[in-house]
Amino acid sequence: MSTTPPGGPDPGTGQNPYGQSPYGQSPYGQNPYGQAPYGQPAYGPPPTHPAVPPGYELASRGLDPWGRPLLRYAGWWSRVAATLVDTVLYLVAIIPLVIGIILATPSTREDPLTGAIVETAPAPDPELGFTLILIGLPLYVGLVLWNACYRQGVTGASVGKQVLRIRVMREADGLPQGFWASLGRLFLHGIVDGWCYLGYLWPIWDSKKQTFTDKIMSTVVVASR
Repeated sequence: MSTTPPGGPDPGTGQNPYGQSPYGQSPYGQNPYGQAPYGQPAYGPPPTHPAVPPGYELASRGLDPWGRPLLRYAGWWSRVAATLVDTVLYLVAIIPLVIGIILATPSTREDPLTGAIVETAPAPDPELGFTLILIGLPLYVGLVLWNACYRQGVTGASVGKQVLRIRVMREADGLPQGFWASLGRLFLHGIVDGWCYLGYLWPIWDSKKQTFTDKIMSTVVVASR
């Protein structure tokens, strides 16, 4: 009596009684593990973009590193309002200095014959006046340096800019300028932008809302997120 060898064909049907040949197509169908092991792995999240430093932005184009719109330049009125808030802050700090100058300064007039300045009345209170000057001058200068240079240099926003939710950043990387660059920006605003006030008005029609100082320092003022 003949027997069919294991894995051999059935004498009656000519077919393997155990299904397809174990050496042919896999009986399990498609690979349950996804694509071939040498291709893209089927497990884990899809590849992501490389890590980007915090605050990095392509400010010059208004796009993030993947070409998506990101920046919204601050309008002219927002910048003016922020400047007014900072100015009020400085005026409060300068009050002791102004009072001290008034108290320490005598009344004078010009002699119509000689043109000399003649004192007409002594200073109201020279000692108190000089004391207030010694207090008020460092207070005023220190507040300006802290607000416009240190605070804005580190965070991107002075008190006024924070109130209006705008900030200054470098075009190249979107980071704050730092103290020394902010100090240079402060001087340039008075020298460059103050000439005929044209620099202060330039953001009205500029595509990036920049003053002359912004263009020199490669900075932009944007709306905070």
